[in-house]
Amino acid sequence: MPPTLNLLLPAVPANVATARRAISGLCEQLDIHGEAAGDIRLAVSEACAACVEHSRGAESHPRLAIDATVEGDALHVVVRDFAGGLVRGPIRGGNRGLGMRLVTHLAQHTDVSSLSGGGLRVAMSFSTHP
Repeated sequence: MPPTLNLLLPAVPANVATARRAISGLCEQLDIHGEAAGDIRLAVSEACAACVEHSRGAESHPRLAIDATVEGDALHVVVRDFAGGLVRGPIRGGNRGLGMRLVTHLAQHTDVSSLSGGGLRVAMSFSTHP
């Protein structure tokens, strides 16, 4: 059975690095190296950063979940928070939204959505044998 990753962390900026280390470890276990592993790390980091950003100002203790599974030759990663969801309207600041554009470029498949109960969900798929 291929390795999986399931993390539930406080949605704070410091845990973006925690998620990056965890997905790096999973890439090692799956024998994904070099540019492919770097693309996965960057996409997951940017998705986590977006969830942390969208969780700001949430009541109680916002959380960030990272789930990764392998199905056939694909690594499926879902990053989500349980608070803010997508922000609609104009993006303020020159670089806002750049991270999600990177995710879309780096992953083979990407689905970004707001959850009905609140929260942002970023689903990504990558090849395990690039």
